Amino acid sequence: MEIGKLLSHYAKQPQMKALAKALDGKRIKTVSIDGLAGSSCPLVFASIAERLKKPIVFILRDADEAGYFYHDLMQLGAPALFFPSSYKRAVKYGQRDAANEILRTEVLSALSSFGKAVPESPSEEPVDASGSLLEEGRKSAQTSLFIVSYPAALAEMAVDKTILDDRTIHLAVGQRIDIMDVQHQLRDLGFRMQDYVYEPGQYAVRGSILDVYSYSNDLPFRIDFFGDEIDTIRTFQVEDQLSADRRKEIDIVPELAAFSEKKVPLTEFLPEGSVLVSHDMSFVVDVVGKTFDEGFSSQAMTDRMAGATEQEQEEIRREMNAQMNLCPASRFNQSISTIKQITIKETSAQKEDKDVYDASFHFFMSPQPLIHKNFDLLSQTVEDYI
Repeated sequence: MEIGKLLSHYAKQPQMKALAKALDGKRIKTVSIDGLAGSSCPLVFASIAERLKKPIVFILRDADEAGYFYHDLMQLGAPALFFPSSYKRAVKYGQRDAANEILRTEVLSALSSFGKAVPESPSEEPVDASGSLLEEGRKSAQTSLFIVSYPAALAEMAVDKTILDDRTIHLAVGQRIDIMDVQHQLRDLGFRMQDYVYEPGQYAVRGSILDVYSYSNDLPFRIDFFGDEIDTIRTFQVEDQLSADRRKEIDIVPELAAFSEKKVPLTEFLPEGSVLVSHDMSFVVDVVGKTFDEGFSSQAMTDRMAGATEQEQEEIRREMNAQMNLCPASRFNQSISTIKQITIKETSAQKEDKDVYDASFHFFMSPQPLIHKNFDLLSQTVEDYI
């Protein structure tokens, strides 16, 4: 069966309609779901994505589980983004991961733009999936925005929305702006001029064409000016310089890790109406609190400062200051108190606290049996399915 038909089939089930209605209402704050197995949880939410029309944050237990969940959503064609930790290994080691910082910035930019409906761009070419996620988040009139994360990633603070908005350059086709003015803005935000862009934080100019690699997009932008007016905007592949898709408007975001001003947890960044989905929110709060209490390792700070200049050492101290960059459990707990929450139950022991939730939904799915070359079991399983 094609994925589209499978999603359509699930979307027609009574549980799906009731779940979407419950999440859309304001009276229901806590929801429990049980009876899901395997990849059925991503399937359930992907099937009602167009009805929800709001950000849904899935908080899995760890990075590996979150990665599998995110992959399932992508395979189902859901508008999903991944919000990882900006550090390699554990947060306490303080080793930043540039690729993960780009993914985090992409999520923040999408959330900042969510609710501002934009017209779809008339694409003359197939839209590349890697360059269309931000636009999916912005077309809130059409669908939801799924964000997949895990406790260690949520323990890290993110730049405040007002600061992000102030440091975002918004450009649109037909906008009248001098190419030199855009270059000045890029330099002020820390972008570096190169002959050719190949990584985020760079821009290049060739006549009336401006290439810029934003931290909020997987592919760089190519902006073609006609005089002081933006004629076209496209994304393109770094390797072969070929265009990927056409855009009507874009947001150019600098490296947010460089800004140490007011920071907030992601849960305070979420727009009104967002939903949190987890297996056990108390476990999430505990991990966030433990990450804050551990802070950054003194040995890790010493290693990073070795050979650094005085100015670089000051930057490292600011970057590895737990009070500035990590979220305490109390603040995280307070921030989620006003957000609608869904608990995905897995064991029968979790089904005893029904009165705790405003609404409960039951599914009757079973995991795929492990055959292990037992052909009698295989035969019996096929007969049962028939």
